[in-house]
Amino acid sequence: FIFIIGVRLLFPPHSADKSQREHDSSVLFEFKVPLQEDPLLHNMLSFLRNDQDMNPIFEVSSSWFKSHPVLSDLELKIKNFASFANANSKSKEVVFIATCASDLNDSRAIDKAAVIKKCISGTPFSEFDLPSKPEMLTCHNVEDNKVELQWKVQAFGSVNVEKYKVGYRSTDEHDYTYIITKENKKFITINQLKPETSYVFKVCAQTAMGHSEWSKLLRGANALPA
Repeated sequence: FIFIIGVRLLFPPHSADKSQREHDSSVLFEFKVPLQEDPLLHNMLSFLRNDQDMNPIFEVSSSWFKSHPVLSDLELKIKNFASFANANSKSKEVVFIATCASDLNDSRAIDKAAVIKKCISGTPFSEFDLPSKPEMLTCHNVEDNKVELQWKVQAFGSVNVEKYKVGYRSTDEHDYTYIITKENKKFITINQLKPETSYVFKVCAQTAMGHSEWSKLLRGANALPA
């Protein structure tokens, strides 16, 4: 199970439209559902409504939720959306919304289980590529008072990245100092370190809608003696 913090779960679909208009920015996770003609969906709705027009299903059809590509797409998007929403759960600028599709006849429902959209003032834009967590954070060119950091990102989560935020502290401190990269460069030089001191580093990707999860901590990077 994946727990998502700070997400509004809205049904029916038109509730999402109202919530989007109430905020300047929102990230919408929209579940796709089977087509209305799907006999299984029809019987489920009839059962919930206590209708008497349930039709027995004698033929086994290939349901959308049995499609491996659809399930893989859903699994990846749920994981990425949960990661992004949890990382920005305390944000007061962006609201995160999960709802079902507003149009059950949308043809995309048969090849996509979900779509993630960026909305500004209630207007949806194209699908939003959520930023992935930076990986393989390493240090290079270590000197007595500075060090160069480098990292990598996955291709699917780098489209909307505007810059990266780096946090660092000595191992005997609790509070981080933060610096921002120029544009979306995947490296930065940190100056004014204390000689012969061990440091901890971390990095996250930043977009206009929020930031990714922090990378794994890089521990034990030592500044050289002066």
